[in-house]
Amino acid sequence: MPLAVQALLPFLLLTGGAAAASLPALRRRGGAIAALAAAGAAGVALTLLLRLAPAERVDIPYLRAFPTVDLLIRVDALAVAFGLSLLVTACLLILARLLSDDDRRRPWSSWLLTTAAALGVIFAGSLVLVYALLRLCTLAWSGALDEAAPRGRGLRTAEQIADLGLLVAAALAAAGVGTTAFSGLPSDALGPGTFLLALLPVAVRIAALAAAAERPRTPVLFHPAIAQATLAGYLMLRLIAVAGGRPPGRELQILVFAAGLALAALVSIQAWRARSSGTARLRLAAAQAGIAIALCALGTSVAAVAGVWAWLGVVALTALASIRQTPGSLGALLTTAAQTILPPGFLFVGLWLGTVSLVQRQLEGALIPLWLAAGLAAAAALRHARWPAGEPRGLLSPAPVPLAAALLLLGGALPLAILPWLVIPAARILRGIPGGTLGWGLLGITAGPTAVPTLAAALAAGGALVLWLRLPMRRSFDTAWAGVHPSAPLLRFDLPDLARWRALPWARTAWLAYAALVVYAIVRQ
Repeated sequence: MPLAVQALLPFLLLTGGAAAASLPALRRRGGAIAALAAAGAAGVALTLLLRLAPAERVDIPYLRAFPTVDLLIRVDALAVAFGLSLLVTACLLILARLLSDDDRRRPWSSWLLTTAAALGVIFAGSLVLVYALLRLCTLAWSGALDEAAPRGRGLRTAEQIADLGLLVAAALAAAGVGTTAFSGLPSDALGPGTFLLALLPVAVRIAALAAAAERPRTPVLFHPAIAQATLAGYLMLRLIAVAGGRPPGRELQILVFAAGLALAALVSIQAWRARSSGTARLRLAAAQAGIAIALCALGTSVAAVAGVWAWLGVVALTALASIRQTPGSLGALLTTAAQTILPPGFLFVGLWLGTVSLVQRQLEGALIPLWLAAGLAAAAALRHARWPAGEPRGLLSPAPVPLAAALLLLGGALPLAILPWLVIPAARILRGIPGGTLGWGLLGITAGPTAVPTLAAALAAGGALVLWLRLPMRRSFDTAWAGVHPSAPLLRFDLPDLARWRALPWARTAWLAYAALVVYAIVRQ
């Protein structure tokens, strides 16, 4: 099959499934149709990933409109890896919603259209096309294209303002080099100011992810994993790839690294204070996104692998956190374990690779804030962990949740399962990875002279988590904390809750920040 046709098949399956699910005669079977459409699109993406050669980049033009606005698809390992993750996540969320009886609404068409728009962002071959499809994705999930979908006018306005930064960055790049296509942008096309403008959509989507759990109205939240975590991770890594594998300028690298860790620490503290485990899980996913942002700023070959690994883990954890789970169920326990074991769980491999990168760059002092932020996330997850209780039938509801969480833990313990065929090919798009940089096997991975037995470490940490939840250690900790908390103001974390931040004039603040960044980018250009 020609590559130009195969690259369009996922879009045809998703849009065709959305059209079929909206037909009155098939409305009762819309969920099954949506799940089959997402699974079929994921299968096509998997075959596309296996078809690509190492570090292969293919631009497929479909329409020559203007010199800087060509309708083209960029197929490389980074796009296909995130496209596959997006489609598998969408299929998981659809299956979880099918098995839930708490909501009788049928959002299948809008969910498939949102997935198709997000997939278009991932496969877009130019900055202008990315901006246009980001707008379409926001319209799809917010209800502007479907009156039955939930609306989010405030978040939609914030995303519209932030996405303008990407449009201005595209205009500045076109003025400098004459094109906005990724294949025609040199590594110095995005200066520090332009890079910050292009990062605005990432920042807004991570902030929205941190506040998404404030009002969970449905048993399954679709847009946090699809329209926020996946797109934020892909845009971050794509901009890093355009800039040559690292943020432009040492000062900007330090700024991005510090901002990511500060975000992780702040949201972890808010997750600690959360009253419900569902709210805490989504906030912890946002905290781990902050750690992933920090890893992307290190700018080494090992850090490129760490960044891709971390962002794929954030997408998976966000999907699990977006499903309403019974406190103390098996799915909730496994999700907490993925956010806790070897802080924070699946991201341990990324954290260890980031540690190796910092040691290679002789920045050992930066290890302290990195592991401190990870430790805060793990502590917050431990506080909301509960051992399963009840009948075995209730533990497996909804069934996809414990299965997906167990597979996530297995991937963290055995990185051989996804590292060589999914993560490393995508990381090669960011930076070249010389032979011998990484090694992997059944017991663990090696980077340079150091090695970590991930399987043994995961088993030991899992045993420690079981002891923590089953023995009186947890009760003793809660008792000690209750006694210390009133007399220890440093441990009270008296920060304004995320719900109070909505009282601030966010639209005005976003416009002022946007205007300041535009002026800075034009001056530095």
